[in-house]
Amino acid sequence: MTELILINFFIKNKKHFIRLAIALLFLIIFLKWAKIEDYSFIYKAFYSIEFWIGCLFLILVQVVKALRFQMLVSEYNVQVNFTKNLIIHFIVPILGLLTPSKLGEGMKLVLIKDQKEKVGFCFLLEKLMDMLILFLLGAIGLYFYAIFISSIYFVIPIVIVGIICLIYFDKIFNFLFQKLSPNKLEKNWFQKNLKNFLKPKHFLTMILGVFVWLLNIYAAYYFAFVAGGGFANLTFIEFAPLFASAIIVGLISGFPGGIGSREATITFLFFQVFQIDVETGGVFSILNLFGNYLTFAVIGLISYLVFKSTYKHEIA
Repeated sequence: MTELILINFFIKNKKHFIRLAIALLFLIIFLKWAKIEDYSFIYKAFYSIEFWIGCLFLILVQVVKALRFQMLVSEYNVQVNFTKNLIIHFIVPILGLLTPSKLGEGMKLVLIKDQKEKVGFCFLLEKLMDMLILFLLGAIGLYFYAIFISSIYFVIPIVIVGIICLIYFDKIFNFLFQKLSPNKLEKNWFQKNLKNFLKPKHFLTMILGVFVWLLNIYAAYYFAFVAGGGFANLTFIEFAPLFASAIIVGLISGFPGGIGSREATITFLFFQVFQIDVETGGVFSILNLFGNYLTFAVIGLISYLVFKSTYKHEIA
């Protein structure tokens, strides 16, 4: 039954897999531009302790994400089994890297089938928190590194769009998730829930959101060490804002997992700011991509097998 659902999903979302093909083509063009012809560095990475530390950080990211989601849903009186929650958070990343994010979000709905609106609000809030954190990191970095001649003209339009989205989020929510819930949400539903969430007792969830991205960027920082070259001389404070900016570009590109656009942005930014040569930047980009896919493919497969055997009644 689960396999049939996935097949139907792929058929209904052909355009997203066309995007994946375009993203892979973009990645190939990037590799040619970066003049990467020898891929033995991937094999050598297996013998580097820094590479495996980076992979471990990626696993910790999912553990913290599961904790954050657990805290979020509990604030709205939704009971979630943490083991099941953690397993699903180990499955979701590889699906998110290969497919539209809807599939990852749909997997979270497996947790609670009868409270889709509350669960939907929680994972939308997660995404808002993630984008806000990345935007702040990226904007600060781009401002101080003077990537834009006048950063204020870059920041203001995004802030305006963000405010408009918050004002009309109930309508946006209905538009995006009307298939998940047959009932429309009450007027200003999102704003009311958001106001409730902004109480001091909820700040720990926001702190966990910051911790999620610190771990995520630390993982990439260790992959950069494996790439060597100019990356070995960068501090985490120097590295983090530029990498966050590259993630943002990957997210808004529309490509599954940001493939191609993120790698090109990483290489461009670190060359412009720290004069790290294009080939070394390309090597880091590929190591980061490989580390993510390897980690999430392995834990995703193991977690899916555990989920399938433990929760047979839910996927039969």
